[in-house]
Amino acid sequence: MSIAGNILETLPISTLHPSMPQWTIKARVTARSELRTWSKNGRSGTLFCVNLLDVEGGEMKGVFFNEAADRWSSSLELDSVYLFPKGKLKVASKRFCSPSIQYECVWKNDAEISKVDGDTSSIQHMGFSFVSLDKISAMDADVLVNVLAVVHDFGQLSSVVLKKSGQQRQRRSAILLDDSCSSLVLTLWGVLAENELTVGQVIAIKSCRVSTFFHNKSLSTTETSYVDGSPATTIQQAVDLQRWYDTTGKTIAVMSSLVNNDVVVRKTFAQVELEVENHKINYHDNERGNVTWPLSSATAFVVTLPRSNKVAVAPTYMACPKCHRKVAENCEGWCCEACQRAYPEPDKRYIASVMALDATGTTFLKVFDDVGNVIFGCTASEMQAYDSNNVEGCFEQANFKQYVFKIRPKVDFYAGQTYVHFHAQHAQPIDFVAESRLLLLEIRMLQQNQ
Repeated sequence: MSIAGNILETLPISTLHPSMPQWTIKARVTARSELRTWSKNGRSGTLFCVNLLDVEGGEMKGVFFNEAADRWSSSLELDSVYLFPKGKLKVASKRFCSPSIQYECVWKNDAEISKVDGDTSSIQHMGFSFVSLDKISAMDADVLVNVLAVVHDFGQLSSVVLKKSGQQRQRRSAILLDDSCSSLVLTLWGVLAENELTVGQVIAIKSCRVSTFFHNKSLSTTETSYVDGSPATTIQQAVDLQRWYDTTGKTIAVMSSLVNNDVVVRKTFAQVELEVENHKINYHDNERGNVTWPLSSATAFVVTLPRSNKVAVAPTYMACPKCHRKVAENCEGWCCEACQRAYPEPDKRYIASVMALDATGTTFLKVFDDVGNVIFGCTASEMQAYDSNNVEGCFEQANFKQYVFKIRPKVDFYAGQTYVHFHAQHAQPIDFVAESRLLLLEIRMLQQNQ
């Protein structure tokens, strides 16, 4: 049902209280969630949420369960104005609501919610109170904030299966930068992840959650988050931020990067090893291979390559063309136990343990085919055809060269002991201009912390 004009007397959201007998509010739907499922204590159902904004700038969260969620998720339109009658009012959880929202209201399926037609321009379309990225590092986890920032980099759209619910959801990561010269990683979920992004685009995000992972702060969208991809049309701050990025911001280095939506943070070997030492005790109950540590980026020299009795030996193995596991030769050809197949010819791939050196010390990196091709300058098939002198020549040209490695720790447990291996998943020759910018950024961060 639609209502032309404001026939009923309405109250401001800021005046509502759970003890009030009757009330009606007139508010705009500024954000709406997807219809999703919930389960608790053996019960399950559907859930739908909206954020509401009235003419005085008061905000409220609306919640609908089960039949009400099924009905109103298809009826309440984003950016439309409605008359909402009294519902069950309670204090809003700050974990799921922005700081400006004091109450949330639950409406049942029989609630008489009516759309308001006509002129509704007196109610603004979105209320923002932005927090700069440099302030977020000092905030507690699970706080909801509004952010205005530039997309410095972004990953591809991907799907993940959530551990708690087993549901599959869309995900996209982006690195944000603002005029405080600080950067943070934002993870977009659900339909928000499907929005197209461009590098240098200014976006405004309402109600994104502050998260902490391995002492690193990041942001993620919630079920009622709203992303404005062109805020410059209505927000002067966005115009100023775009001007700053075009003149200055695009040349600023950031300490994070993205690889297939995985966040990669620049660290030293000592920092990575300390992180592992501080956290590995939490993983004793995990089965082998179930622990996934975050990727880190480190600049290091290759200083020692594998040798057998001081003789350079090609660090290669015969691999299955399909799964890349080791194969054995028999009368049928090269057999892979994992694939249960025999192949006439195997693939030749690298596997090696190399010692790498950075400013804080040395560590052994486990290297596989992609990284081996970069370090040794030839393919595994080519190296396997070399004699020992040519292999030694490959080792000599690889020694004491500097690379930017992307490494991931892997924790194994055997006989009650914890063993940590560092896998190099990517390597590229150092870009001295980019590295100089990162060093300047680190100096600037040290000066700000003094």
